[in-house]
Amino acid sequence: MAAQRDVRAVSGPIQDDVFAAGEGDRWYERNRDALGHDDWPLRLIERNALHPESVLEIGCANGWRLAAIAESGAPRLVGVDVSSAAISAGVSQTLDLSVGRADRLPIEEEFFDLVIVNYVFHWIDRSTILAAISETDRCVAPDGYLIVGDFLPDRPTKVPYHHLPDDSVFTFKTDYAAAFTALSTYEVIDREIYNHDDPSAEPTSENRGVCTLLRKTLSGLYR
Repeated sequence: MAAQRDVRAVSGPIQDDVFAAGEGDRWYERNRDALGHDDWPLRLIERNALHPESVLEIGCANGWRLAAIAESGAPRLVGVDVSSAAISAGVSQTLDLSVGRADRLPIEEEFFDLVIVNYVFHWIDRSTILAAISETDRCVAPDGYLIVGDFLPDRPTKVPYHHLPDDSVFTFKTDYAAAFTALSTYEVIDREIYNHDDPSAEPTSENRGVCTLLRKTLSGLYR
């Protein structure tokens, strides 16, 4: 049997470890006052009249989005975030929040009616991105829904992370919803394209964001 290669031994700490070691907390402290402004996942939920019984958010920060969904009566609301500071500041005692990484979710065998991953995938190291996508898919119930929000450049783009210029940390911008539709196991139900930096302006390749609502269908798209 071939020995498993440790990616970290080849290229140093993967950037998932960098965020788990403290940058996730620092990101939360810098951005917590802006959380909840002009939120496309919540808009897509309302626009498509979704009423999920169970919701998982990967990259939930302090749970503010889950708390908003709780107002519609969803009884099972679970959130995972790499930042222990964000989880400790959880905005509601009714939420089940825990610290964890997207590539190895602290969730046992459980399906959710709706899974949300908003502006998370672009932070994840390329050595673990497929594991994160697989973990996300694992948690979506058959015929359940997935919301993926992220950047949508004209072509895959690697951008240095300006808060850690000396640590070889990047954001990786690409069409992440396409990873779920490529095998015809998800279909696009709705999506919104916008300017991530200025919602009132026309988007360019550098600042174009997209929020996509997908439905999981394991056989319905095959003919």
